[in-house]
Amino acid sequence: MKFEYQLTVDDLVEASRLYQQHRGRLARGVSLLLPVLLVLAIQWQMDSFQRLWNSDHAYMLVLPLALAPLAAWLLNAKPYLRFVWKRQFQKSGLGDPIGANVSEQGLEFAGRHGSGLLKWSGVSRWLESPGIFSLYTQSSLFYVLPKRSMQPDQIESLRVLLLEKVGPLGRPLRPSYEPATG
Repeated sequence: MKFEYQLTVDDLVEASRLYQQHRGRLARGVSLLLPVLLVLAIQWQMDSFQRLWNSDHAYMLVLPLALAPLAAWLLNAKPYLRFVWKRQFQKSGLGDPIGANVSEQGLEFAGRHGSGLLKWSGVSRWLESPGIFSLYTQSSLFYVLPKRSMQPDQIESLRVLLLEKVGPLGRPLRPSYEPATG
């Protein structure tokens, strides 16, 4: 099955949001708490933690905890993601036309900057949204395939092939690395 596509900033924003939605709760919680713990560790190291807690400025200890959810929401908000991907788009050839061929062996890509084969054994999991497929080769490294460039029967064929070769939607069937044999 062959098709050609051009990525847009909106495709990449959708892929980023899809990635954020499917990250584990633990990973999201850790990413929220890391800045808070860093602030507290710095204050503790500076020996000001105890004095601050007993002062009228104790709100400075609680403020990072209160702002963490807001920061996480802002980092996943569409305007911020659009800004980040638009800058990346302007610096690279992400918007160049790409030819793709889906086969039993994997996904072949060919574009202005080169070509390659992504074997199904190299795809650890996949996610789907109304507009894209995201094929993950590592936990946060993925290929984006926009559905608008495919016919409805091609979309269904790709979905069936992904189920067969990679596993259920969003769930890794195997690790994204080959264990050493020896």
